Amino acid sequence: MADFEYIVVGSGAGGGPLAANLARQGRSVLLLEAGGDSCAESEKGRLLYEVPIFHGLSTEFEDCRWDYFVRHYSDDTQQRKDSKLVIQDPVSGQRVDAIWYPRAGTLGGCTAHNAMITVTPQNYDWDGIAKTTNDPSWLSANMNRYFERLENCQYQPRPGSVKYVLSGLLWSLIALAKRNTTWRDWVHGHGFAGWLTTSEADARLVLKDIEIIRILLKAVRFAFAEKLPHPLLGFLTKLDPNDSRNDYNMREGPALTPLAVRRGKRNGPREFLLRTAEQFPDRLKIELHALASRVLFDGRKAVAVEFLEGEHLYEADPRCRALQLPEGVLLRYTLAQALYFYLRTGVAEGKIRTRVYSSDSPYDRMKTDIGEVATPMFEPQADAKHLTKLERLLREWVKFVKDGPDLDEPFTSFPIHDRHP
Repeated sequence: MADFEYIVVGSGAGGGPLAANLARQGRSVLLLEAGGDSCAESEKGRLLYEVPIFHGLSTEFEDCRWDYFVRHYSDDTQQRKDSKLVIQDPVSGQRVDAIWYPRAGTLGGCTAHNAMITVTPQNYDWDGIAKTTNDPSWLSANMNRYFERLENCQYQPRPGSVKYVLSGLLWSLIALAKRNTTWRDWVHGHGFAGWLTTSEADARLVLKDIEIIRILLKAVRFAFAEKLPHPLLGFLTKLDPNDSRNDYNMREGPALTPLAVRRGKRNGPREFLLRTAEQFPDRLKIELHALASRVLFDGRKAVAVEFLEGEHLYEADPRCRALQLPEGVLLRYTLAQALYFYLRTGVAEGKIRTRVYSSDSPYDRMKTDIGEVATPMFEPQADAKHLTKLERLLREWVKFVKDGPDLDEPFTSFPIHDRHP
């Protein structure tokens, strides 16, 4: 493979825009994505990706589904108080005692199955990160500008339009009367030329459902009863949570949800990458089904990335976790009247693990636990390396329990069909 100035691992919300922007700045970029492009590989995949209402179903679409199980607490008692606790992985059968977090292995990463809700963080959060890291580049005054650069807002008046001028003049008059220093700002934190299109659902649709109208009226009454700050500001901003006049802090009350939707379809890093690859094919190469396995360094400088080619290689992928292994194998050392080895193999934490037991009886298979062999399952020639480790362990045990055995003699083996010893 050719050399590249930059290698980006992952095509989600972080890696996707990074790779595209580097290519647009004239850099040669290789993008490694462990998944495929499920949106383009089947009609079902396309619909689950594009149609907003299907985002819940897309989290269980096996062509791109990754399952993460996360423990929030080290204490088992505290962990079990969470109603979302999953005891056993439904695919592998392994005990997890953790919370299920759906993720996506596909072009676009988790932006291919999220709910498309696009709401900016609060200033308080950005400023807190800046304080914690002692890095002023994280300050909200700087970070909010990035949202303006990436957004292509479709639900607010666009600069140059009549609506834009009229609403801008109205705001300037109100701000001057209030001695607000932002009276010159007419975009209010929005961008109109970025790669991510944002829109809002047509609010008039709720008029067709009496029950939704009742819920909304109840929410409005609650907002006023709670005396939430600046209720009239909501009218001025048209209930836009991303309007900078909200000060981005402690936003409460009714709001219309901005979505990463363009012309009724999901849009995100995937579209940005595909447009960039089409416009600059000599600068951006997208390698699908490429699982990064190791970063190579020259001193402190990263100089290369090794990756595995193939589908469903990552452990979080259900098809990877569904790997069927023998329940058990019993070995007998032929030069001893009674020396048996019972091997149980499974996959856990990205490794092939074989637990080895020794016994003087084929019926008492787990009499002595002599150790475990583990090999990263994505390591080159993992199966051969794993068998070599197993053979070494077995022969060392034979040396330990027998005097001068002929280790060149073979072992005989036969499978164990019952599930439990």
